[in-house]
Amino acid sequence: MSLDCAPALPKFCANIHVGCAGRSRIETWPFRLVFRDTGVLHREGFDPVHLDVTLGEQDAVFRLPGSRDWIRILLSDGKDRMIFSQRIYRNGQALMTRGTCRPE
Repeated sequence: MSLDCAPALPKFCANIHVGCAGRSRIETWPFRLVFRDTGVLHREGFDPVHLDVTLGEQDAVFRLPGSRDWIRILLSDGKDRMIFSQRIYRNGQALMTRGTCRPE
């Protein structure tokens, strides 16, 4: 499966559960996920990154090996898209964003 994903927010935030609280200076970026048993993240201008994948009944979680960074995809929101949330850790701070993915 291949998904093209676009963030809904221009910058990563400390918390996104209600809104963007604690907006950081780190820009979000669109990406493509290609996966079956393992995942590969493609981001323009960067080498592909291999990710570990945990598939659930309703979601898939992609983790960067050796890191706490992750991307969670809800596999169906009842529409023609999928919702993602993403958490990265930079300088000891957890940052998040969210957005949508469409099957390629």
